[in-house]
Amino acid sequence: MNSTILKITVAIMITVSTAAGRAEAAEEGPSRAGEGLRAALASIEPAYIPSGILYDRVLPLSRLEEHDGTRFEPVSWRQWRQIVHEMKRAQSEGPPVAGLDAIDRVTSAGGYAPAAGERGRAIPVGILNFTYERFTEDAFASGAALMEGGQVTIARPEAIESRRAFAVAPARGRTYRGAHVAFRFDPALFVTNGTARPVTIDADFGDGAGLQTFALGEEAVARYGSFGTKTIRLHVSFDDGTRWSSAFLFDVLTLAAPLPNDTLAITATIPYEGGVASGEAYVYLAPAHSQLTQPVVVLEGFDIDNSLNWDELYALLNDENLIEDARVDGFDLVVMNFTDATDYIQRNSLAVVELIEQVQALVSPEITFPLIGASMGGLCGRYALSYMETNAIPHRARTYISFDTPHNGASIPLGMQYWLDFFSSESAEAEALLASLDRPAARQMLAYHHTTPPGPTGVSDSLRGAFDADLAALGDYPATTRNVAVANGSGAQAGQGFAAGNQIILWEYD
Repeated sequence: MNSTILKITVAIMITVSTAAGRAEAAEEGPSRAGEGLRAALASIEPAYIPSGILYDRVLPLSRLEEHDGTRFEPVSWRQWRQIVHEMKRAQSEGPPVAGLDAIDRVTSAGGYAPAAGERGRAIPVGILNFTYERFTEDAFASGAALMEGGQVTIARPEAIESRRAFAVAPARGRTYRGAHVAFRFDPALFVTNGTARPVTIDADFGDGAGLQTFALGEEAVARYGSFGTKTIRLHVSFDDGTRWSSAFLFDVLTLAAPLPNDTLAITATIPYEGGVASGEAYVYLAPAHSQLTQPVVVLEGFDIDNSLNWDELYALLNDENLIEDARVDGFDLVVMNFTDATDYIQRNSLAVVELIEQVQALVSPEITFPLIGASMGGLCGRYALSYMETNAIPHRARTYISFDTPHNGASIPLGMQYWLDFFSSESAEAEALLASLDRPAARQMLAYHHTTPPGPTGVSDSLRGAFDADLAALGDYPATTRNVAVANGSGAQAGQGFAAGNQIILWEYD
């Protein structure tokens, strides 16, 4: 990474070295360092920054120089989001760059999971096209830029050069349905600080069909004959006569994952804290069944970004052929996918109550069934069954199974939680992960949750105590079921190779 030597002291000190391409922040982290950079560069006249974006205002974490529109360097969705994040934070003038919240609303709308009989919805593809300025490598060494009194000033115009950022990436970089994959070049995911608009998109999806031409807003279909990682290469032509290139990798995990036989829409009828949870339950019948006959209800766990749908849940649950073996034995799978798996556990548990009632309505009155919860799903199952028993609501569950469920609290080291907090203003990914840890379900499960400001000892969030109290009021565990807990571990009390207090994170900025 090429950068300019800046020695800025504004309550912090950071050195950005061109020779080694290395930045080091002393005592404070990149969040503070980024703020210091922006303060030190605040007095630069807008005339030197025609694009309104001075990239030196942020710590460069996206490897931006690899994506200038002149080469096919693959970019991931994670990188794509980080570039947008950096452009927005580096901007001081011009029309506001779209924020990641708006982008994430587009990519999460509707999901990509196929319902019964569907092939799957189109994967949105984002295109970004920015011009920006940054200091030249020798700006300070040549005297074209000066550092005086903690402020950077421009002595000669050649201190700053204009550059381009161009990248194309899909919101999801994998498929379980490689025989037919739809992509959509979504106009809402075209992000720029300029006025030029895409006219044509020439794409080679690596499926043997060669280069094909599309317009912004169109869908493209790739048909793969083999699984593996594919390289997709694209050229985008704009109405100002420019043409830029990019590439992304796409993992074809299987060619045709099985479809569920039915998808049940689930909306709780009982509110919690003024809101109701919802979800969808995928019904996957045994080969000999034409309708739900011998159900096994499975509840998904903590889905940190709500990206797990049927294909992902099937792959996880069938990792050792568990689902298909169960079907051969005559069982029908009913897999619950919460709309928001990070919401209050009580709220999602009441959606499980509705699911159980729907399942009972679909099978013969004498049929009982097991209910299985993975991770947080085990807590939802525990709460739902206990709630139904306390309120005299029949559930007909004969066995309650939880596996890897944090009944006594989940553990994410506080150091890792504060690490995310430390980097959250500079890293889009750290910001998103921290936001997930601050959602109700994470606060209810974590034995220790980060605080602002940090305290001398680890403490749990108040929501955890409230959840434990709610469970206790319901009898703690269901009383009429056979209760089984499974923990995936070594079976011999083997640890993870770290002693208490050991360093588990080493971050080097290159």
